[in-house]
Amino acid sequence: MKLVYQIDTEGSLNYVLALVYEIRAEMGISPESITVTDGRSITFDLSDWKRLNNGDISEEEYITRHLVSQ
Repeated sequence: MKLVYQIDTEGSLNYVLALVYEIRAEMGISPESITVTDGRSITFDLSDWKRLNNGDISEEEYITRHLVSQ
């Protein structure tokens, strides 16, 4: 069985990843993939999200590191 949620937001990638983190912390689930505004799919990575959140990497660098190959 598969359950799919769709959450549309105008927020930044950092905001979306923070939302993913909160859902993961509260419910123990992570998304299979995240679709960014330009249609690319990425995965969630906690350590790189922390780097993004601290300003150590850019949103584009995060996307490049966690791009889901088609």
